[in-house]
Amino acid sequence: MKTLLRKILPLTIAAALLLSLGACSLPFVGDNDDSPWWRFWGTTTTDANDGGPGNGAARPAELDNHIPFDGVNFDDYIELGDYIGVTIDEEEILLDFVRGLFAQVGHNVIAIEPDESRTVVEEGDNIMFDFSGYVEGLGRFEGGTAEGHVMANVGAGTFIPGFEEQMIGQTVGVEFDVTVTFPENYGVPDLDGQTAVFTCTVHAIGDVIPGIPSDEEVAMLTQGEFETLEAFLRDLREDEAATKEQMQTAAFDAAFENATILGLPETEIQHFIDELFWQLEDISEQVGMSPEEILQQEGFASINEYQEVEIEPWVARELFAFAVAAQEGIEITEEALDEFLAEMREMHPDVTADWDDDELIAELGGHGRLERHLLMMAVSAFIYDNAVAEGD
Repeated sequence: MKTLLRKILPLTIAAALLLSLGACSLPFVGDNDDSPWWRFWGTTTTDANDGGPGNGAARPAELDNHIPFDGVNFDDYIELGDYIGVTIDEEEILLDFVRGLFAQVGHNVIAIEPDESRTVVEEGDNIMFDFSGYVEGLGRFEGGTAEGHVMANVGAGTFIPGFEEQMIGQTVGVEFDVTVTFPENYGVPDLDGQTAVFTCTVHAIGDVIPGIPSDEEVAMLTQGEFETLEAFLRDLREDEAATKEQMQTAAFDAAFENATILGLPETEIQHFIDELFWQLEDISEQVGMSPEEILQQEGFASINEYQEVEIEPWVARELFAFAVAAQEGIEITEEALDEFLAEMREMHPDVTADWDDDELIAELGGHGRLERHLLMMAVSAFIYDNAVAEGD
């Protein structure tokens, strides 16, 4: 259920197509909207006969026909600031790209920024520590030893029962033992029900920050194609197409931070609210929950909270993009639209074979959604083309 609503509004076109085809688990963009949209293609089984996010309800015409920021005087809502010549750190962007690849396989690459004033572990702390486990009669075992391991939110229960409770109260730099018993159904025959002693040393308490993948982790991720992080990064530098969207998004983000939002057009906020309610009502039939219950299960007490947390930040980003486009004369031409549709057909011939262009556009969410997506891409590309790499 967590994937049904999260980021339901700032859909990428790929996710929108899957949504329109009746996907039950929506492959939305990542939390920071940094994941490349094309990576979600083909991850969900769909039925081309479905017509909406739930059981096939047709999208209301007013949603498809909405013209983004129609008649808006951008000077009333935004001061653009500097968006030409923003500085981006391409090496850090490449690292973020690699971290995103790890996240897609369920492995978070994180580190700890030490707080030197902290010396004793408390519940809820983030720590970096070494551990080495030993089982009588088995000795050291695979996966039982690590150096520089990060445990976020001590006490949350990410380790086997009893482990984290024994971390609380330990002192940085002092070696200690943790004794635990693996569950009977742990899933590793040699460890099921066994008692293990882990020798541990906490090295730091502090905030979680992005980490740097080890060479061993890179070799695991790439199944041995690259044995070191540097070799993987070098390959990515040479393959600009692989990280183009990350580079463009980073440039967009840097420029957006220079803008000042004076207000948000109510017409755009209302459009997204209407879109949300249409999707919620259709999904509610599929999952047997009311729209209000779906919102609450996702952690939102009300539509007003969802508007504040999800809708308004996204409308602000679109406001910025459309304002830059107006300033620079960036428009989405028929040729650009045709090229995008052709790309969609080439990537997914089986899904799109029976649709003419009008039907494909409708399945992608209508002209308004396509314009939003293509214009955001075009503005991001423009800002990136005019950005300055750090160190140049």
